[in-house]
Amino acid sequence: MGEGNVNPQKNANNNTKGKATNSISTTSIPNIKRVNIFVENSGSMFGYFELGNEFSNTIASIITNIQTSGLVSNSNQIHKYFINKGVYEQKCSSSDFIKKITKKSAKIGHIGGTEVSALFDTVLRRTTQGTLTFFISDCILSPGSTNAQQYVYLTKGEIQLLANQASEQNNAIVVYRMLSSFKGTLFGCSDSQKKYITNNRPYFIWVIGEKSIVEQFLMKVPDNLISGGGMIGNVQNRYVFFKIPSSRPKYCVRYISKGNIVNATSVNKAKIDGDSKILRIKIAVDLSSVKLLDKYLINPCNYYTNNKFYTIEKIEKKAGAGTTHVITVCTKTKVSPTTLTITLKNELPNWVNTYSIPDNQCSQVFTQLQKTYALEDVLSGIHSGYNQTNNIMSISININK
Repeated sequence: MGEGNVNPQKNANNNTKGKATNSISTTSIPNIKRVNIFVENSGSMFGYFELGNEFSNTIASIITNIQTSGLVSNSNQIHKYFINKGVYEQKCSSSDFIKKITKKSAKIGHIGGTEVSALFDTVLRRTTQGTLTFFISDCILSPGSTNAQQYVYLTKGEIQLLANQASEQNNAIVVYRMLSSFKGTLFGCSDSQKKYITNNRPYFIWVIGEKSIVEQFLMKVPDNLISGGGMIGNVQNRYVFFKIPSSRPKYCVRYISKGNIVNATSVNKAKIDGDSKILRIKIAVDLSSVKLLDKYLINPCNYYTNNKFYTIEKIEKKAGAGTTHVITVCTKTKVSPTTLTITLKNELPNWVNTYSIPDNQCSQVFTQLQKTYALEDVLSGIHSGYNQTNNIMSISININK
């Protein structure tokens, strides 16, 4: 996942022959038998439906990159659908499908309001073994005449149950937040609340499939290839939901500023360096199974230690010897015998809250156009369904024990 090699600085008494105590087992990657592309065609979605804009160009780009990347052997494996309260397969070429993404041609089926949880359920049920699924929607919750907060609460629960089902089936879900020009009617919390909007608006691409299949997609179609042209068509944000590995990742101590490495997970005679007045320890770890953006993985704020005297100084993306990142911890206090545990937190990224309109502020739908009503509830529902723990991974090293 990275370039370059870890270049450990060796102490004269270092013994670096030890191996990490745990390793990640590898499984064979199944072939992608089918690709499903579901484009929601109801409600506010028609504001995006215009040939040549970022929305239609992005869908075209995805289809093209699926074929050119070798994820499928022929275009017949790609199935295109419009989805609302029904599912309508478009048995046509990919180029003809793109031409149908217009306000006039896409009026197929029930184009009124839809339920995000119902769409998610339909998409999941059609994501069978060997299938890579794309679900493209603005993901706006529409309470209608019901109490908005109660509606959002119930929908979040439904999404959580569906996400838990996806997790148990070893499916991963990638959610991309995209931007596109929007010219059309934007609906608020009820169908009676609507306004014609000409502006840039967010929409979302969900990629769903077995974890190994999603890993193939992320590797072969990086974020820079999911673009609808121009800066606003680029991926704005991304998060990957996956079942947390049950085993610890591969890791080992590679460097200590003052002391000896006894084995890969223990250091001996560690003490504060007389010149720098600090003890610094570098630990190489394999985070390849953690399919999160590097800006999350290299942010020290997303980690914590079990010892208040040790802080995470930095995380670097440095591949080598079966590892992907190097975590540097340090202390300025007297070193006592301890087992130091470093934990990567399992939290939704800040952008989810930043671009979400709270469930009790429906009126902001027409004024906060870069935000999505109840987005945080939708994504936290997925997050809760996938995760039964607040931590993604933990590693431990013995110091002077």
